[in-house]
Amino acid sequence: MKPAFSVVHRMERDRLTLLNSWAEKEWQDQGHKRVFVIDDSRDSLLLMQHYLGGLNNLHLDLYDDEFRALEYASSYFPDLIIMDVNLNKMNGVKLTEMIRNIS
Repeated sequence: MKPAFSVVHRMERDRLTLLNSWAEKEWQDQGHKRVFVIDDSRDSLLLMQHYLGGLNNLHLDLYDDEFRALEYASSYFPDLIIMDVNLNKMNGVKLTEMIRNIS
């Protein structure tokens, strides 16, 4: 079974509900792991998708925008964050700390 991939788009923001949070918790309780990959380089995101994409029970959320990743962290709780430290709008270390405080 191939893992699911998603590039989260702004249009999905309206779909986030309490049910999503509950479903996410149930999904993780079954042994699935969610990885946030945050990088302003599309090439880097594709490279991470290529190398991590074949792993079972792994869901990659690829973000090319820091604020979108921060927004979705409250509903989709990452088990691992792979972060570019030199992002365009924000320091990657600071963003990681903010996501950890939300999740």
